[in-house]
Amino acid sequence: MTKGIFKIRNKLIFISLHIKIALLRFKIRKVEMLKGEFVIYTFLILLIGLGLGMFWRANQVEPNLKAQISIMEKSRSEWARSSN
Repeated sequence: MTKGIFKIRNKLIFISLHIKIALLRFKIRKVEMLKGEFVIYTFLILLIGLGLGMFWRANQVEPNLKAQISIMEKSRSEWARSSN
């Protein structure tokens, strides 16, 4: 009876030890990845943010620009008519 309990206890200790080792390896690999590729990921995120910001700003400003262009074309055509 006690031998069975000790076997189960030893297996549980062995499994928990393997889990702890796996977690430590995962944390070390994660840190190594962040150290090596931090600059690349940062530039990638910045470029994506810059692109999205430019797209948003263009959609925000473009209708006003189209209106200004049409007003300038009308005034130019009126000026051309008045100068003839």
